Amino acid sequence: MNDDNRGSMVSVSAIVFTALSIFTMLLRGYVRAYMLRSFGFDDWVMLLTVVLFVIYSVFALLGVQAGIGRPISSLTLEAASTALKNWWFCTLFYSLSSTALKVAIGSFLLRVTKVEVQVYILWAAMALSVAFGTSFFFFYLFRCSPFAAFWDTTGAVGGTCIPTVYLTNMTYAHAAILCVVDCTFAIIPSFIVRGLQINRRSKAVVCFILTLGAA
Repeated sequence: MNDDNRGSMVSVSAIVFTALSIFTMLLRGYVRAYMLRSFGFDDWVMLLTVVLFVIYSVFALLGVQAGIGRPISSLTLEAASTALKNWWFCTLFYSLSSTALKVAIGSFLLRVTKVEVQVYILWAAMALSVAFGTSFFFFYLFRCSPFAAFWDTTGAVGGTCIPTVYLTNMTYAHAAILCVVDCTFAIIPSFIVRGLQINRRSKAVVCFILTLGAA
């Protein structure tokens, strides 16, 4: 597959995952609000996550129309500037949505566990996610001064940007933290069901459901 097709891959991914996110949120909302009557804090945060992800997807699709996914040599300066501007917004909203998602997952797991150690671990994981997610958001937001310097392709705006190496290091650190938090959220359900008085097969099913519900 050549470089010219990467834009279509981004578009398909954005559309598919946005549709799945909206569908699962509607299904979750119906079950929690009307069937269980227990629409809680985690559901509101998950709703916020979906909204942020939809905004991210909109900027991704606009960016593809401008040239994201195509070789830079094939773009005009104006198209490249528009693509970079949409990429800037994409990154910001991705950071917000991923942080909100961690809070939603952690809040969901807090509803089903009362073990003190697990509660502390979940709060720590959420705090870590919020701290690094917020740090990355503001780092990326203020990386260039003025903001338009990020997508300026003509030099007309001027301004300065923090060197890319610092952004790379920040991105790796953020990804590592998210990985640790994801692993924590994946492991916690197994400890939640360990003390239940049910057979091993039932525990495996409950653990799977909890993990799926968190995701």
